[in-house]
Amino acid sequence: MRLLKVLLACLFFASILFLPHSHGRGLSPHCLRMTLHPLNAPDITLGNFYGKSLVVIFFQSTCLACREEISRLERMRRERGDFSLLGFSMDRDEGRARDFARGLNFPVVMADERVFKCFGEVQQVPKTVVLSPELFVVGSGEDEIGKSPPCHCNF
Repeated sequence: MRLLKVLLACLFFASILFLPHSHGRGLSPHCLRMTLHPLNAPDITLGNFYGKSLVVIFFQSTCLACREEISRLERMRRERGDFSLLGFSMDRDEGRARDFARGLNFPVVMADERVFKCFGEVQQVPKTVVLSPELFVVGSGEDEIGKSPPCHCNF
């Protein structure tokens, strides 16, 4: 009976760890290993961020609310220093996104279907997703973590 309880507990925690996009759940192993190609930094994986809280922001370079949110997050990171930032550009024009990313102090990646499989669809920007040091999703822009009003841009 004790062995059964331990086995059930292990199954429960394993299911929490490997189900993506839910609050309090870890990103799937596929998401953690997926190679990302930042426009302004060397290649990375989400697993590279393990051990430090991570704030992910989905944005469009022409969106004023996105620019305000990025400034706020960069200022918070300078003041606190206890989290990393990762940006996903929703721009259609990679050249425009690359130009915008040059002025940022965190990696910016073009969002694609692989990213949406890990973080869910993005209906509006800016959208923020907060991950714990263990890379569990602990909050998102839908929970009003982002302070800027949404920009209903065309993706």
